[in-house]
Amino acid sequence: MSCCAGYSRSGFIINGIVLVVPKKWQRKRNIFLVGPMGAGKSTIGRQLAQQLNMEFYDSDQEIEKRTGADVGWVFDVEGEDGFRDREEKIINELTEKQGIVLATGGGSVKSRETRNRLSARGVVVYLETTIEKTACPYAAR
Repeated sequence: MSCCAGYSRSGFIINGIVLVVPKKWQRKRNIFLVGPMGAGKSTIGRQLAQQLNMEFYDSDQEIEKRTGADVGWVFDVEGEDGFRDREEKIINELTEKQGIVLATGGGSVKSRETRNRLSARGVVVYLETTIEKTACPYAAR
């Protein structure tokens, strides 16, 4: 699909959402998905990465992989400050990569450093959701 002024884009539908991504973002820019829990960051991110032939990462899954524990447990044991420090370090490391799609944790953008890093190292896409999905994300599926 193409657009005015020769600006080339690729478009597709994921979970009923029409995504139009400028071709120049592909393989050259990182795409970071932010938003509240239940917005679909991981689901959409995984499919977006597949469509664009980019690597996909999920910051919560990276925390689980590195700690060997569920993020809820890590949050409970380390507290919010400890969890956010861990999350910030992982996001910093992942955003140094090129050509990735990253689904961030729902609260990751509370950190000014993380917000600045994301905006400096790629394109930030905010996914909205409804209060119903946020309150009970699994009921909406």
